[in-house]
Amino acid sequence: MLRRPTAAACVALAVLAAACSTGPSPVADAPQAPATPSTAPPASPVPSPQEPGTGEVAAGDEIVEAAPVATERVWVRVEAGIDDALLTDLAALPGVLELRSGRGDDVPLWGSSLPDGTPVDDFADGFKVDVDVTVAEADAPLAPSAGEVLLTATGAARRDLVVGSTVVLGTERTTLRVADVVDAEEFGGAELVVGAVDAAALGIEPRQRASLLVDPDVDAEQLEPQVVALVGQGDGTAVRVREVRDRAFILGLAGVKDVFGEFAFRDVPGERDVVIEQAWVEQNIEVREVPLLGSIRCHRAVFDDVVAALEQVRATGLADSIDPRRYGGCWTPRRISPSGNLSKHAWGIALDINVDFSVPGGGEVPPDGVIEAFEANGFRWGGDFPTPDNHHFEWVGGR
Repeated sequence: MLRRPTAAACVALAVLAAACSTGPSPVADAPQAPATPSTAPPASPVPSPQEPGTGEVAAGDEIVEAAPVATERVWVRVEAGIDDALLTDLAALPGVLELRSGRGDDVPLWGSSLPDGTPVDDFADGFKVDVDVTVAEADAPLAPSAGEVLLTATGAARRDLVVGSTVVLGTERTTLRVADVVDAEEFGGAELVVGAVDAAALGIEPRQRASLLVDPDVDAEQLEPQVVALVGQGDGTAVRVREVRDRAFILGLAGVKDVFGEFAFRDVPGERDVVIEQAWVEQNIEVREVPLLGSIRCHRAVFDDVVAALEQVRATGLADSIDPRRYGGCWTPRRISPSGNLSKHAWGIALDINVDFSVPGGGEVPPDGVIEAFEANGFRWGGDFPTPDNHHFEWVGGR
């Protein structure tokens, strides 16, 4: 059975830029030395090898690093981009201990070859896999040159590629040469690392997110007006404060593939739907009977946790709070949006419960006991996402 150990609760704040406004006075403590901005992305949480809507979190939204103490974070997202000057100003706010910021995305990989031209990834026509790509900015110590890519140890193990291999990436099918193999932890667990020039060619957006670790003695909510003033609201920036119930946010793409496998897929033109290679589906997707919901289709590796969560809901007297008529599915091969990244539903590791189809990504808030039952059995509640998705429960597993 998949199990996530109980984590110490901590409070986090999400500061989200949105196209529409949806849903931290000065700090009393004396100012301290400014934090030093770090452009390294936070490390992805990867479960141990033996462990197997609209409001969903997209690539780059994962804030996954655990604080050494129960403390608070302020998460900032600016669609127009976060430049070095803004990073410096955010890091200098009183009470900020550390600032982390990086950028990356899930990028299609169309093929790869060894240095002698032998194909490694050779997919059927129109099929591809998504890979977790992070960007090393021009001033980073290990930034690759234009036309080159760094392969992390994670990517090397998954693809069996070596220095001198080539990969074909992005919608324009750009060919890049593997210049080196590096430690994946230095790049947040990503599979590939590209430089700023090739990031633009691959369609990876400018740096848009930052995470501020706040002194435990400081009320992070007091930073909100100062963050808003620095970020600015004239470009549609919205600020939302959310309580997050534990330190692991979501699994990034590389972490998902470590646990549930990698599949090739092709898009359905003009739709969110994707077609996944049948061999992966037959090996991993099953239909089983579960309490309260009846017959559902999920990834075989999450069923024990699904059953345990639903049995806990029933044991706490909350069975009537889950309506099987409003069940929205588990395995649904699709993207988050027509132009977005793959949904966790494509792996069959997220459930939509009590869906209010008139409120995309929202809906009623489940009882605390329901949320606690799913969280105790390895799932993250979507109501904690920067854009709340109250009917969504997504497997994150153990740390």
